[in-house]
Amino acid sequence: MWKMIQQEKTSKNKNMKFGDQVAIIKVLGDSMLPIIVNGSTHIIIQKQTYCLGDVIAFYYPADKTCVVHRIVECLHDSYVCKGDNSFRLELVDIHNVIGKVIGLISIDKRILSLSHDIGKLFIELKCDIEKTKQTDTYKKYYKEYLSKI
Repeated sequence: MWKMIQQEKTSKNKNMKFGDQVAIIKVLGDSMLPIIVNGSTHIIIQKQTYCLGDVIAFYYPADKTCVVHRIVECLHDSYVCKGDNSFRLELVDIHNVIGKVIGLISIDKRILSLSHDIGKLFIELKCDIEKTKQTDTYKKYYKEYLSKI
């Protein structure tokens, strides 16, 4: 699955450098709309560490699948992830991270915070999507992010 970049000139992407491990993945689903669409293909790259806001591919044991979602909180040995167009928060062990999706538009930390808050509200509202969508937090997130693209 992983290929080594053999020459620095192989990639024009500033996030990739000689010796990086890269893979190509096809994303299925709409949980990362509007920046990742169903059926799109992306490059993922292994990193030593990942940061708040990074979109990562990871193995999610609860679903036994590979998931591509954004880091909304960094913990000591795990990350809290959430799809931009999703409600569920996932606790991801650092050992289950496959890599970072590169070449995406980043979003500001205020939008990340709203996204994380939506995940918390979703849990507080007993996983009721419709009630979550009626909150001021979701309406603000939708207006400032989801509806813009």
